[in-house]
Amino acid sequence: YDYIPYTNCYDYIPYRNCYDYIPHRNCYDYIPHRNCYDYIPYRNCYDYIPYTNCYDYIPYTNCYDYIPYTNCYDYIPYTNCYDYIPHTNCYDYIPYTNCYDYIPYTNCYNYIPYTNCYDYIPYRNCYGYITYRNCYDYIPYRNCYDYIPYTNCYNYIPYTNCYNYIPYTNCYDYIPYRNCYDYIPYTNCYDYIPYRNCYDYIPYTNCYNYIPYTNCYDYITYTNCYESAIKIVRLPAPLSFLFNRMNFVVSLAFHSKGNNSNGGGNSRIFFIRLRFFH
Repeated sequence: YDYIPYTNCYDYIPYRNCYDYIPHRNCYDYIPHRNCYDYIPYRNCYDYIPYTNCYDYIPYTNCYDYIPYTNCYDYIPYTNCYDYIPHTNCYDYIPYTNCYDYIPYTNCYNYIPYTNCYDYIPYRNCYGYITYRNCYDYIPYRNCYDYIPYTNCYNYIPYTNCYNYIPYTNCYDYIPYRNCYDYIPYTNCYDYIPYRNCYDYIPYTNCYNYIPYTNCYDYITYTNCYESAIKIVRLPAPLSFLFNRMNFVVSLAFHSKGNNSNGGGNSRIFFIRLRFFH
């Protein structure tokens, strides 16, 4: 995303089907003096109605329409969109479409039979709710999330591009043949997925490690920062007492003298620079 000075919104990338702007990325589009999105011509997106906080219908697209003087959406004939229930802030079912239905006196959605929508759990403000859980439920034969009982995470739905949960952890697992994250057991971080540009975890730390041949970060052990090009050498624990609370550099010079066939000699001096930490 790209930030527009003095605003809290994003900028448009010309000739891209998206929103925002950071070079070479897809993002959101900002309407000057508005905190909403703008229409990208010839695309299936939203349009802003001046002086309102809602969206308008983009002709010949499958988008939303604004009902004047309300903060809700209207039905666009012959499209698969939402309808407004007067005097409410919710949506209604558009017959023969794949949309939501409003449950009176609630702020939630209801399930429309034979559609790919959400169901309402009475007295709750959420979607496809699993009883006694605050997560989403699985819609069979759909590309959605599945809940693992007694956890607050999602499970992998076979043959979909979703996340998989590692039991007894609060992280995600790697879905083979996909560009996702992998969890290192007993840690709260991610692991490196071979042949991908991701992060690697250093055991017993809460930071990331450098993955060779990738553009990632490296961790300086026992600190909370990243490592520069300088590599640090640490002594084994049994030797650390020798340098208690000392940080010094030792330079060792080695002199090597060799003889050539004419009786002469070549002298070489080797310097080894060691840096010790405790």
